[in-house]
Amino acid sequence: MARRRRRRNIRGRPRPISDGIWNWIRSYVPSDKIRLYQLRDVWPQVAGEALASHAWPEAVSGHEAIIAVHDSQWLHELTYMRQALIGKLTELAPNTDLKSVRLRLARRERPPPAPFEPKVIFPDRAPPLPAQPSEGTAAAIHAVSDPDLREAIAAARIVLSQTPPKYPG
Repeated sequence: MARRRRRRNIRGRPRPISDGIWNWIRSYVPSDKIRLYQLRDVWPQVAGEALASHAWPEAVSGHEAIIAVHDSQWLHELTYMRQALIGKLTELAPNTDLKSVRLRLARRERPPPAPFEPKVIFPDRAPPLPAQPSEGTAAAIHAVSDPDLREAIAAARIVLSQTPPKYPG
């Protein structure tokens, strides 16, 4: 049985952790959905405050962004702004690989989606690790040969042993 060869990085350098995280995300989330969220992130900068309350990215299909518009007056206005919109979208979100914008009238009852802001929760509980590391943990940290990595592990250990701050909720 043949052994699989390990792929080496260019010049043996470590890869950024973001590459691994994005590979994991792409294995679960379709690329069109990722590109849609990237568009929604930059949409307030592209459209401005007035337009962002009346139009929003609703979907991405291939190389086309589908923008939902609240009413027919804004739809008419945006037809003249298509080239400017696609220019700004490709400038602020270059990974979306867009070539065109399609406008469509949205249903009245559906408001524009709110921007995604993860909720930060700090539970009132004891820290996950004791203040003093065990002998085995201390020995394992000291056994790391790379001084930068050893320092990062020790710093993470210190942070994990602190009591989480209390924020008014």
